[in-house]
Amino acid sequence: MRQGDIFDSVRGPGPRLTILFGRVGGYGQIGCSWLAFKEANPALKGIDDPFVGVQSPLQLEPDTWLWFVPEGPNHGMSDDELIARLEVILDWAKQRRIKFIVTNGIRDTNHGHDSNLNRASDDRRTSLLTKYLYKRERSDRMQVEVVSRNDVFVRYWTS
Repeated sequence: MRQGDIFDSVRGPGPRLTILFGRVGGYGQIGCSWLAFKEANPALKGIDDPFVGVQSPLQLEPDTWLWFVPEGPNHGMSDDELIARLEVILDWAKQRRIKFIVTNGIRDTNHGHDSNLNRASDDRRTSLLTKYLYKRERSDRMQVEVVSRNDVFVRYWTS
């Protein structure tokens, strides 16, 4: 788990998949990074919103894949929907022997105007997500990194 730019992990050794949830902005706060990333990749230059304009999975290079998963209601996704989407995507990666996965996760749909309740919701979602990904890491022998520009993952790790 780390705080930072998910696009910094897109390229690296071996086959890898980056799963981007949400929208340009939101829980993972990827908007500012997307602009720079698409300009550095000729195949993406004309795409303003990858959650609408990209057919996933997108092969960026021979061993580099991107998978964009759009947000649902209230800029989030239910627990069941999140796990179902991850099941499909991680099964796809497992079939292709992809051993390194990076994702930003996505918040629950229950966010409102109370910042304390929203923080508690984010902490609960982070717990669910990291426990599920840990289980998949062990069963599928893959490495999964969760990344966000905000502190949602590092806050969970230190609590």
